[in-house]
Amino acid sequence: MRGPAVPFVCLLVVAAGCVAPTGQSGPPPGLSTDDVTDTNALIRAHTDALDDQPFTVRSTTTMRPRSGNYTVVSNRTWRVAPGDPIRGTVVSRRDAVGDPPERVAAGPDSVAAWRDGATTYRRVRRNGTSAYGRVPLFDSPVKLNAALQRTRLYRLSTRRNATVEPVLRDGRRRYRVTAALNDTAVASNGSLTLLIDADGVVRRLESERTVRYRDGKRDLSTTVRITGVGTTTVEHPDWYGAATESARNGTAG
Repeated sequence: MRGPAVPFVCLLVVAAGCVAPTGQSGPPPGLSTDDVTDTNALIRAHTDALDDQPFTVRSTTTMRPRSGNYTVVSNRTWRVAPGDPIRGTVVSRRDAVGDPPERVAAGPDSVAAWRDGATTYRRVRRNGTSAYGRVPLFDSPVKLNAALQRTRLYRLSTRRNATVEPVLRDGRRRYRVTAALNDTAVASNGSLTLLIDADGVVRRLESERTVRYRDGKRDLSTTVRITGVGTTTVEHPDWYGAATESARNGTAG
């Protein structure tokens, strides 16, 4: 008697470039095999999966004004250890290319912040000079929601349509979500592409949209990658000593 042909069929599926079974469960909360079913559930799953382990987030946003001859590229890196107390760093850099207006070109070279619980210190570098200060908790740039990209993910609730496609990355099943977003009062031509783990972590986010500002429309594109989940090391930055000394001496800028 001939045995079942399932193994051979699986080999054919893999050879064809399709996703073969990996033993993992189905889509994470908020997704079906072909659609987004609940944006809030998707965001909760993403948040819960990262709530108790450190991670790194790297984002790049490119801004091009429709009425200007320049481009601004903003890079930001978070390293966060959630918990009580939360600890983390964020470093932001911005580069303007072309002929930006003075108010854009005059920005700092970089801004870095370190948070340990309710205490946040900040370093601002401008023209090779550093200024340090202590930041009120409400104004701390090291916030879990921002690192988790929850606001960007919530734009998925304005989707006009969306598709979900299972894919393999490094031998693991992930889900690629592609969505076209409805226009709002200030944003148009919006789209989101997400790559999500079976456990709900959004590993990659790509966003495109046109935003209307007072001085005209700007095209914005953003790419976010979440890596080092469970392995990220969160330590004091090398400028921490200078910041605390500046605060003690009352010389914070």
